[in-house]
Amino acid sequence: DRYFPRIPHWFPLQGGGESLLHGYPIFPHLLLVVVRRLSGLSILQAFRLISFLGFPLTALGVYLFGWTSQKSQTQGLIAAVLFLLAPVTWTWAYDWGFFSQQVAMIFLPLALLAFVLTMRGQLARPKKSNRRLWLAALIALTALASISHMMIGAAVAAGASLYVVAATAMAPRGSRKVILREGAKTILLL
Repeated sequence: DRYFPRIPHWFPLQGGGESLLHGYPIFPHLLLVVVRRLSGLSILQAFRLISFLGFPLTALGVYLFGWTSQKSQTQGLIAAVLFLLAPVTWTWAYDWGFFSQQVAMIFLPLALLAFVLTMRGQLARPKKSNRRLWLAALIALTALASISHMMIGAAVAAGASLYVVAATAMAPRGSRKVILREGAKTILLL
């Protein structure tokens, strides 16, 4: 917060220097500074606010993803509630202190939702015109997830790959190649 917006490449107070820009994910920390400066909260209050908001925003993303992919609001709601009830959901942030990962988790279900909608647009006959919009959303959400925590960015690609494999396995024989080809093309483009 003291150095914002001119963040030094090396953190001068850390022994021989630690790279802020090439080390720990920087986006959640920049978000923290921006929220603090816009709201007038202290840095600790802004940290607590962002840490807490990660849970309901991720649950909302899980709900939207479940609703869209399964075409059932009930299944989406159950998934969101179970996400909030799982002890590990709260352990990551409050017991282990994985702040960047908690912020990045907000983008994971939303990126997977954008992937599902991109695939639906690709597989529709005739192809839907909004597929490019969903592809742009997928790329933007994956980029935000990656600069928040690289492992969550990788989880988007892994989740998209699992979705393509499952969709291919459950599809009728005649459309399996099309689903696999379009899914691989979208993942490689991502």
